[in-house]
Amino acid sequence: MDEIISQDTSLVTKVKFIEGRSSAFFDLVRQQGLEGVVLKRMDSRYEVGKRSKAWLKVINYQFDDW
Repeated sequence: MDEIISQDTSLVTKVKFIEGRSSAFFDLVRQQGLEGVVLKRMDSRYEVGKRSKAWLKVINYQFDDW
């Protein structure tokens, strides 16, 4: 990818990734009140217009007590 997109621009930003320790990373996401993370198999590719079982959205649901 670095050969195609060498740096971020106003139109394109490369997504940062972390390999491994997804549970610890998700705990940090929760502590900061962020929306969630996307987990994916390393060998998977993005498929336009399709949902892939190789990509998993993990949402940090937040509830208010009324």
